[in-house]
Amino acid sequence: MALSSTAIVTKELSSLKQVHSRHGQLSVGVLLFQDLAAVLFLILVPVLAGGADGSLWATLGWALLKGLLLIIILLSVGKWLLPPLYKEVARAQSEEVFVLSTLVIVMLAAWITHSFHLSMALGGFVIGMMLGESPYRHQIESDIRIIKDILLGLFFVTIGMNIQVDLLLEYWPRILVFTLALILTKALLISFMVKLAGDNKHNALQTGLNLAQAGEFGLALMALAIMHKVVPEQQASFIILLAIFSMAASPFLIRHKDRVSQTFWNLLGGPGDREEQHSMDLPNHDHVIIGGFGRVGHTLVNLLQANKVQYIAVDQNVDRVSRERQQGYNVVYGDCTNIDILHSCHISSARMAILTFHTIEVAKNTVEHIRSAGFELPIIVRCTESGDFSELIALGADQVIPEMLEASLVIGEQVLLKLGIKEADITDQLAQERSEQLNLKA
Repeated sequence: MALSSTAIVTKELSSLKQVHSRHGQLSVGVLLFQDLAAVLFLILVPVLAGGADGSLWATLGWALLKGLLLIIILLSVGKWLLPPLYKEVARAQSEEVFVLSTLVIVMLAAWITHSFHLSMALGGFVIGMMLGESPYRHQIESDIRIIKDILLGLFFVTIGMNIQVDLLLEYWPRILVFTLALILTKALLISFMVKLAGDNKHNALQTGLNLAQAGEFGLALMALAIMHKVVPEQQASFIILLAIFSMAASPFLIRHKDRVSQTFWNLLGGPGDREEQHSMDLPNHDHVIIGGFGRVGHTLVNLLQANKVQYIAVDQNVDRVSRERQQGYNVVYGDCTNIDILHSCHISSARMAILTFHTIEVAKNTVEHIRSAGFELPIIVRCTESGDFSELIALGADQVIPEMLEASLVIGEQVLLKLGIKEADITDQLAQERSEQLNLKA
């Protein structure tokens, strides 16, 4: 039950364009670690079935040694044998050969692990990791998508066949209570661990809500435990029901984690995102929205204040928000990739949006969200690399400022001034160079 659902979390975060947000990165990192930890469980479950001679510890040690040896063999095969094999398969220019080769490789890996008296799922998982690192992964994903959907459906059918309907009808109140307890316990425990690792409380709680469900790997392990009679069938059915109910609630929690987080902090009497916003006298029209309040955002705000232009700055660093608010800056905590945060900043009546994020993916997601929501206000984006220029323009940014280009032009201006070049000539040359560089990138 400790394992979360990689399929659900990554799908929801991708649809919300939050994979590259801080809580998204934390969630994916935890999921990857959980998937690796699941390898150990796949090794141990058959051993726990019993029937082995000698002590349990000796049996476990031997199983772990076999599992480690097998993983090394499969990783070696994946690193040195699969690339040349797929190179020859790709030369055949046949989709059928490509698909059949992939299926044969996976089944061979599963057969090898079964021959070692270990779970077949272990072989499939390890060889899947190696295929995912190959240069042919995108073609493999495309070709087996239909098969994947069919097998995933069969997997859940198998899980459903192990559920006792009479158990659900008899104990449904208890199942709902335990499901709620599971979600609450996992969310709070993960939030505590993320906060303990040094992140802020908002990202910690959002990460906890992302990972509060049970996962498909847990269902696979439970099915394996039933097959080896490690867990009584009735108890296994109860646990599977808890997992399914928690997975069903997960999309709602992920999509509404901002509101859930806000409600949680309100119940504790602490400041939440929107509570902080409403406690300030936020402008609601003819203002500028600034995404990111680092050095660039800070400089822009100083210029806006000097010209009596109203603004709202949004930043995800809770310590920075608290510090700058104490100094009188109109900055609020929030994730600009979340359209609800932008609505609370009155984006519909804003004059302009300026995005100064250091991470270009956050800027791209924010621009896409603003344009998808139908807002036509001008958007100016700061980007660190000029290579991101054309993509940002295509997404709907009105003006993109490549940081490296502007820095080089400023240095060039100072060099030419020191060399005695006329200021008017320098201005013309810089304008021409800027235009040429941006046209090249476009």
